[in-house]
Amino acid sequence: MPGPIPIVSEEIARYLERFRRPRDPILARLEAEAAAESWPIVLPGTAALLEVIVRMRAPERALEIGTAIGYSGILIARSLPPWGNLDTVEIDPETARRAQANFREAGLAARVTVLQGSALDVLPRLEKRYDLVFIDGAKEEYAAYLALALPLMPKGAAVVVDNLLWGGRVATGSEPDPFFERTTPPIRSFNEAFLAHPDLVATIIPTGDGVGLGVKV
Repeated sequence: MPGPIPIVSEEIARYLERFRRPRDPILARLEAEAAAESWPIVLPGTAALLEVIVRMRAPERALEIGTAIGYSGILIARSLPPWGNLDTVEIDPETARRAQANFREAGLAARVTVLQGSALDVLPRLEKRYDLVFIDGAKEEYAAYLALALPLMPKGAAVVVDNLLWGGRVATGSEPDPFFERTTPPIRSFNEAFLAHPDLVATIIPTGDGVGLGVKV
């Protein structure tokens, strides 16, 4: 079976990298840690798009599903309006503590709440309404995350979903690797449901690893 294919050509990627803004010390450190320790953080194209979307939407409350070490959470929280705040869900207790420390270092502790636990358990307990939701957790659970998040979103709220092209595997198949053989079919199914969802106007943007963008109608 074929392996991953680039979402954009190497030439285009190198061209766009020329315009990437320098990262501050905290984000640069997290990028280095992610590379050294194989942490899943958003790719540069996704990071840039996420920042633009958050600043355009100016949400009062944002929800992130999948905190990891806090890289995308920092991007989101820094892009919120002064009155905005972020709730972010992380299943692993040690990772949640690490992310919280990174939010403190970034000066965002007062604006970011780390909710430790499985998103499938945490989301049904939430009573807030969120103007923006970012989904980047376990790929097999994307459909469940969306189903649980939509009731928390008023009309006009936006949902952003990472990794929807999954290294091109959704289109070309997956290399014979148990992880990708397990995760690729659920992403394919999610994409079909996401784009046809009756409560969303949605699209998939071929940047980063494929970014889903939907607005609740």
